[in-house]
Amino acid sequence: MSSKIYKFSVLILSFVGIVLISACGNPCLTLAKDVCKCEPTETLQRSCISALTDDSDEGPSQEQQNVCSDLLSTTCTGDDLCERLAQGDLAACGLSQID
Repeated sequence: MSSKIYKFSVLILSFVGIVLISACGNPCLTLAKDVCKCEPTETLQRSCISALTDDSDEGPSQEQQNVCSDLLSTTCTGDDLCERLAQGDLAACGLSQID
């Protein structure tokens, strides 16, 4: 089971690197935080959220922000989000499996 948690954590951090999170109110930041909240313990959730940093001066493009907004309002939402992600429905949040 810890192998799944490790892969999920790596997946989340990879997602963060791709999204290039920047400002408060950024839908991509909100999306990433929602995914972090699916970590199994509060410590891991906090660690994941604290790892959300901006690796660029520009932040996500408007197009990237629109994609995040669409995911938040359609498939990457709901009380069963963490369960769906754990079952492998990564596409719900715009994620893909890493090997």
